[in-house]
Amino acid sequence: MSHELLTTASPIRSRITGIQTVTSTIREINARTAQGDENLLAEIGYKQELKRRFSTIQIFGIAYSIMGLLPSISSVTGTGLSSGPSGFLWSWLVASVFILTVGVGMSELGSAIPTSGGLYYWTFHYAPAQYRILISFVIGLSNSLALCAGLVSIGYGNAQEILAAVYLSKDGSFEITQGKTYGVFVGCVLSQALVTCMSSKNVALLQTLSSVCNTGLIVLFPILFIDDDCCLDNRCI
Repeated sequence: MSHELLTTASPIRSRITGIQTVTSTIREINARTAQGDENLLAEIGYKQELKRRFSTIQIFGIAYSIMGLLPSISSVTGTGLSSGPSGFLWSWLVASVFILTVGVGMSELGSAIPTSGGLYYWTFHYAPAQYRILISFVIGLSNSLALCAGLVSIGYGNAQEILAAVYLSKDGSFEITQGKTYGVFVGCVLSQALVTCMSSKNVALLQTLSSVCNTGLIVLFPILFIDDDCCLDNRCI
C-alpha cells in the first residue's frame, strides 16, 4: 500500500519541482513612483495587452452591479426570514462586517500589486515558499468555482424575480413551476454569456446603465413604500 502511495505521489512531486525550477523572482515595485498604469505593469514584468475602456465609475459599477442591493436582498429574503426578522437583520449586519474586512484587504492588495490574476500573484508573494504553488492552485480553483457559482446564483435569482413579476401581473392566475423556473434560468445564463461576447466599450456602457438602474431602484423603493403606507392609512387617494 505504501509503495502505491509513493508511486502516485512521485509524478506530483516531480511536477511541482519542475514548476519551481522555472519560477521567476518577485520584483519589488512602488506604485507611488510609477508614471501611469502601463509603466507600473512594465515594472512588474507585464506588457499591457487589453485596452483600458473602463472609467473609474464603471469599474466601481462592476461591484455595484454584483451587489445589486435591492434585487439581491429580495431574492434571499424568504430564506433569511426563516430565522425571523431579528435573525434576518442581525445576520445580514454581521456578515456585512466580515465581507467589508475582506474587501478592504483585497483593495489594499490590489492597489499595492495591480496585476491581472491578482489572487494568484498575491498568494504566491505572501505564502511560505514550500507551499506557494499548492496554495496558489487552491486559490485559483476556489476562485473559478466561486465565479461559476456566482453566475448561476444571479441567474437563478433573476429567474425567480421575472416569474414573480409575471405572477403579480396575472393577479395570481399564473402558476410557477420548476420547469418554468429552470427555463427562464437557462435563458438568463445564455443572455449573460452573449453579453460577455460584446466589445469592452459596450460592456463599459452597460456598467454605467446598471449603476444608474440600481441607484434608481434604491431611490424609488422608499418613495413607493411611503406612498403605500399613506394609502393604507387613508391619508391619500
